Amino acid sequence: MSRHRMTCAEATLRSMVDAGADRLFDMPGRGVYPLLNELPKFPQLAHVTAPHEFPLAAMADGYARIRGQAAFLNLYMSTGVLNGASAIFVAARDRVPLVVTATQAESWAVGADHRAEISDIIASVRPFTKWAWMPPTPDRVPEAMRRAYTIATTPPYGPTFVAIPVDYWNQEIEYTPWTPTILAQVRVDPADERIAEIARAVERAEFPLLVVGYEAIMAGVSEDLMALALRYSCPIVAEPDPAMLPAPVKFEFFGGTLVEAAELVERADVILHVGVNTYEAVHGRVLHAGRSKRHFWMGSSGRELNKIALAEIAVIGPVGPSVAALAAACQNSGEGLADPRLRQRAAGIREQIAADRRHLDESREAAWDAQPMSVARICAELRTALPPETVLVEHATTATLLVRENFPLPTSRHYVCASASCQGWGLGAAVGVSFALGAAPVVAIIGDGGFLFGMQAIWTAVQYDRPLLVVILNNGGWSSMRGSVARGAAAVLEAGMDLRFGWEADYAAICRGLGATAERVATPAELTSALEQHLPLLKGPVVLDVLCRQEPKSSRSPFVGY
Repeated sequence: MSRHRMTCAEATLRSMVDAGADRLFDMPGRGVYPLLNELPKFPQLAHVTAPHEFPLAAMADGYARIRGQAAFLNLYMSTGVLNGASAIFVAARDRVPLVVTATQAESWAVGADHRAEISDIIASVRPFTKWAWMPPTPDRVPEAMRRAYTIATTPPYGPTFVAIPVDYWNQEIEYTPWTPTILAQVRVDPADERIAEIARAVERAEFPLLVVGYEAIMAGVSEDLMALALRYSCPIVAEPDPAMLPAPVKFEFFGGTLVEAAELVERADVILHVGVNTYEAVHGRVLHAGRSKRHFWMGSSGRELNKIALAEIAVIGPVGPSVAALAAACQNSGEGLADPRLRQRAAGIREQIAADRRHLDESREAAWDAQPMSVARICAELRTALPPETVLVEHATTATLLVRENFPLPTSRHYVCASASCQGWGLGAAVGVSFALGAAPVVAIIGDGGFLFGMQAIWTAVQYDRPLLVVILNNGGWSSMRGSVARGAAAVLEAGMDLRFGWEADYAAICRGLGATAERVATPAELTSALEQHLPLLKGPVVLDVLCRQEPKSSRSPFVGY
């Protein structure tokens, strides 16, 4: 391959372009300007910035989720990295491929406690990245970029990090053009005895159940798993705190999340876990309740394996080929339950799912004409007004279940959320999703507390004319924390400390101040009028500050003080 002489800054950008990047999420600042000076040489690399690193990192996360490719994020030194750390942590938890670069103090000054320096920046990011490195010399920066991209985009996916001292940028180095390695997913043989044993276990089970995680959905196997659920009349449930849903909410055998489907899980005697990445110790209460169970596992990493439930057989590797092999093994098998038993089981599942959702139906009907409006009414009005193909970015926290139930989506790919606890992530992620989808309709439904954590993302949406509808569920404060404090630290409230996290804020005025079209909505008629006026979205964000009631938290969560 031919080599070229160029500055390290140009080589860094060229590495991104060679990797297939079409956008750089970047925070300018000290030491970044030599990089920006080289940017005009790469017109195929669009530039996106923001007034804060946290929403910028969330934008890169949302962009990567929709594109299914690594996003490139450049941050300002150590303080900028720390500002963006929460969003990078979310990407790590959900296995989203990000390549994060950041400036570092001059190589000869590292460790001198520069005012914006963490001398060991690599150690600070290692807990929430797959790989992190500061190349020792400028000529090794292209190597670092290639490795960061390769590691981020090989299973299990996740963020990687490269620190680049600012004195590297203008030094000339040799650069060798490259193309990403073609990653072939090795076919898993349906006849493999381990795959065959899982297939037999599912077929022979009295009550099989599928728990499906974000990794499986991103691998594109939702349809295969839904077909498996239909074939064997078995429930399909989402991992706890799902970043995506494995099936539409109205799919006849979709039981909600693992916690919401606790009664179905109790009845299961065989559970197949596919691409799950969010189990916590408390979920053992659900997985171990009821009858004795056999557990089987498919995933790209053994990190979650045997953490909560001990698996008899684990297929560790790319989820797509593993599920395809299982589907083929089930199709090829002549065994299975007689139709009457399948029908009886299906009827029982439908009955249980209906019972689990009854409280949602009842609360929706009871609060339909409530003032302030119920979340269910707001979502139902939005669903009626927005096109079926609208992508929902949801970060409503305490209202998540109500949003999912009352804003049904056609496929799992139309729903974007975060499995991690990270207030403010949703608004930035929605802007990133909008970048990835172009002119396709996107709605962000977020809580007012979350809006205050990440409101800087509105500036970016305005500056880049993103056609995005933002719906702020304004219930008068940070409801999740208000409830958490009341449950977990009631003595503080009794002592008179004001930790109720309630406030009066005019979010529409804030957004108008940032250049967005925004208005406050208080009644169903006002909501309908606003949607008629602003839809379809053509240019720039529209923000609706919607007054809503404080919804009671679901009693189905096993968490205390969560």
